Amino acid sequence: MNTKLIKIIVLFFIFTFLIPAFSLNSDYKKIDNLNFIIDFEFKEFEKSPANIDGRILLPMREFFETIGATVEWNDELKEINAFYEENKVFLKIGSKDSIVNGIFKELDVAPTLIEDTTYIPLRFAAESLGYEIIWNEEFKTIYAFSDYEEADLTELKETPSGHGVIPDDTKIIDTFSGIGSWYGGKFHGRNTTSGEVFDQYALTGAHRTLPFGTFVRVTHTYNNQSVVIRINDRGPFVAGRVIDLSMAAADIIGLKSRGLGEVYVEVLENYY
Repeated sequence: MNTKLIKIIVLFFIFTFLIPAFSLNSDYKKIDNLNFIIDFEFKEFEKSPANIDGRILLPMREFFETIGATVEWNDELKEINAFYEENKVFLKIGSKDSIVNGIFKELDVAPTLIEDTTYIPLRFAAESLGYEIIWNEEFKTIYAFSDYEEADLTELKETPSGHGVIPDDTKIIDTFSGIGSWYGGKFHGRNTTSGEVFDQYALTGAHRTLPFGTFVRVTHTYNNQSVVIRINDRGPFVAGRVIDLSMAAADIIGLKSRGLGEVYVEVLENYY
């Protein structure tokens, strides 16, 4: 067999079998305006998430390392083993078959290579490692919670005058508006910036500059629901957000289920 014929056969093999399996996936769309929040912390990936057949895929290594998972990559076999706490996940590029803690599971979209980066289906990867995924359509935001539990709102602590009602003699000394957010979960029981222990069931919040102990009335402009909270922490530290509410306060004004929302804030001078 002559050299020219051998080259033709080799090139035919590469383009027929190797390139379709391991090269750039041409059926994807980059997602550049997607917000991703892991355990209430904003995450910005160096590589943009991708959309394949309506499914969101994330750059594997960035995502796994963000949540603290260990990744083993077999370049020869194009196989992935991920370990997080007691969970173990096996994936293979181009295959919808996976193994999660010894059990076979089928993916909607196979892991794929995009621009030499391994991408994996977001929901499968997160939930197989014990994370809860919540999608907020309005704000194009994906939340991943490692310890997500619905709050028992019977434990709410109310302010002296109720949720959004203030005494007639209360003086409003300042107002501002913008995007409000909330926090709880892993922060519950930790110290706030003021030194006070954070209680996600109390009506408190975080602001960048207002003095600790300041009371503010926060109104969710989407439904005109209000709540009075006490500032005992610093934040939020994400651009464009003006105030962080405790989980309980956010739930009262309908912000918890939406994640983020436009709010109107009134700073109260003589509210006790």
